[in-house]
Amino acid sequence: AGTAAGGGGVADSYSAIVRAAEGSLDPYPTAAVEFECTPPVHARPTRKLDYITPPDSTFPTNCKGREDLCEVVKKTAIDRKVLVAVCNSGIITQLSKWVESNRRAKIENMMIVAIDAQLPKWLEENKVAYWRRTTSAAGSHKISAQKFQYVREFLSIGCSVLMSDIDVVYLQNPFLFLHNDADVEGTTDGWDDGSAYGWTEHLDDPSMGAVGRFRPAMRITAWNSGLWYIAATHAGMRLMSILAHRMATEDTWDQAAFGEEVTRPARDDHLASGITKRALNHWCFCNSKTLFRRIRTEARFAEHRPVVVHANYHQPKPPRMTAVYDRWHLGDKTALDRFRGEQGFTVPAPTLEKDFLHQINDGFVSGSNTRDASAAIASGGCKPKPSKHGLSMNLHARGR
Repeated sequence: AGTAAGGGGVADSYSAIVRAAEGSLDPYPTAAVEFECTPPVHARPTRKLDYITPPDSTFPTNCKGREDLCEVVKKTAIDRKVLVAVCNSGIITQLSKWVESNRRAKIENMMIVAIDAQLPKWLEENKVAYWRRTTSAAGSHKISAQKFQYVREFLSIGCSVLMSDIDVVYLQNPFLFLHNDADVEGTTDGWDDGSAYGWTEHLDDPSMGAVGRFRPAMRITAWNSGLWYIAATHAGMRLMSILAHRMATEDTWDQAAFGEEVTRPARDDHLASGITKRALNHWCFCNSKTLFRRIRTEARFAEHRPVVVHANYHQPKPPRMTAVYDRWHLGDKTALDRFRGEQGFTVPAPTLEKDFLHQINDGFVSGSNTRDASAAIASGGCKPKPSKHGLSMNLHARGR
């Protein structure tokens, strides 16, 4: 990849062939565009997504029993898309800053899923669109666990959703920076290309002998469940159905479940959603580690403006969010210097893990967790099993 980016030789020749054959579509980003946030326009179109509501049909649709949702979406959505956060009245101070930042970023299609009786009054006074739901959930994790079932309702009426926690600072309109070529476009907790997009490494099991001891493993850092875009497609609906089912029936964290369902394959009676997925550029859709340890300290980012910053790694969050807001919305170029004394670099994941590498390796090559596979064998052997989520994989004609 490094040579293809401009080192000359065979890789350059290959790049030239690809560009000629596929309309200037480079196989890898070059140094000149690595930090560009706007998706390039390619001569070669991507395949059509399998939308629940075809783009040329009436919107919204399937509104029977969802009249209140359809009413607010009809007024709020732009290009059949909305930015959504799930909130109660206990976080109005933070929500107020979130709304102000969004308006500065020229986001006009934002709305709130209001989950208590007090919040709608504030939303109406501040002219923020909302959909009222009722839940007894309390605490950030319990509230987050509800969002998959809410997003499912949006998708069912044909509305795509950029799902957001409110510890996210929007600096530009994110809808202008989506590729719109996948069912899910997600933000990563990674801080370099390897951790953001995945890397391969060798596991070593000496007991297998000289020939069999090394086997490749694929590693990736989790996507963050606090900021992701999902298109209103059949695969997106399946993903939300699976996650809503897991939140209702398992004692699990929404972050863990989201990461598992986005990346792990179908297995036994666990049907995968069948989504296509894209990891968004981590320089543009930044987590706080990328921002405060890389962008803050490296001269090449002096004029770089991210699309969004998620204050996910650092505690307390408000000072970080305020600094981001001041830097790009108020133009204070020294705002990030408030954290000047902090570490100004990131460490590759293998280096972070080096003192525990034997434990990681041993967990892979000699781990004893065969519970799920054993249960599947005990419940019917090796024959295919129906989905435990009650879902099916149906094919739809998408046209050319």
